[in-house]
Amino acid sequence: MRNWPWSEWWLWAVAIFVVVAFSFPLLTYRVGRCVDYMEGYGESTCWVESPLGPEATWGLGIAAAIAGLYFAYRLVLALLSRRV
Repeated sequence: MRNWPWSEWWLWAVAIFVVVAFSFPLLTYRVGRCVDYMEGYGESTCWVESPLGPEATWGLGIAAAIAGLYFAYRLVLALLSRRV
């Protein structure tokens, strides 16, 4: 059984899907707010940013990239072990 379940390719494919499905919406969702024009304060000013904040967004992006690369590596290993 070649070290089941870690040698199963579908396990790593599902893991990659879960990482993408969890992190993609959090990394791409943006919220905005505007300060409207008031006499003496100039024009309207608007901001668009991640609801997680820049530090958490970078951390999640790096963690998702590392996990995705590792899972892709394990997927390749599982597929190659099936050929042998």
